[in-house]
Amino acid sequence: MLVSNDSSEPEFKIQGHRPILKEMVVNIESVNPTGTLYTCSKVQTILFKGDRLAFSNHDVWFYKIYFSYGEQVGFLEFENLYRESGGWDRINTIYVVKDDTGIRIEYYPVVSDNRQGRKVSPPVMRLDDFFAQYNIEKADQQFYKEKFYNFFAPDEQQYKKDPLDKAFLQKIEQETLDQKMFYDLDEADIQKMNIPETEKQILIKNVKGHQDLQSCN
Repeated sequence: MLVSNDSSEPEFKIQGHRPILKEMVVNIESVNPTGTLYTCSKVQTILFKGDRLAFSNHDVWFYKIYFSYGEQVGFLEFENLYRESGGWDRINTIYVVKDDTGIRIEYYPVVSDNRQGRKVSPPVMRLDDFFAQYNIEKADQQFYKEKFYNFFAPDEQQYKKDPLDKAFLQKIEQETLDQKMFYDLDEADIQKMNIPETEKQILIKNVKGHQDLQSCN
């Protein structure tokens, strides 16, 4: 628990029926802005088939929770509205709940009798149904599958810059070169764009002069 007014997060904890937890993997993605178009994120495991882990973060803006139960998966994302809250009332607790609709998770950010700030995920679904519901392209499916099933040791994870959304990149492709220069695009994203090679090289040269804007540190 926090006892000061800084923006550190209390440790995440998970609770639920032991036989269910033994069949689950729960990974939490912490997402922060960089001051540019980009965000930085890292994924940490809080539960791996019955083994519980704990971790804390500092001043996280968004969370995404990926969880799996056997062949089924679930997902919950939310803004961290309580990131600047300190004191004994601040918690990061996840409850695994099972009812007639299936297994889901409930997240609680503060100790509250009226469930203030509670976030509830949809019930688990087949992996293919998740891909369809969230419009995940085939090229990106393995990337998401790893977030549902892989183990990410909390003390080994570091923030990494996230690529831009493909639809957003396609929008930028239609703009003029001067407009593209405004975005300070990352080199990896520039290479993905369907634009003339000469434009790519100009944009790459531009972004190499602004590397401080691309840092996740």
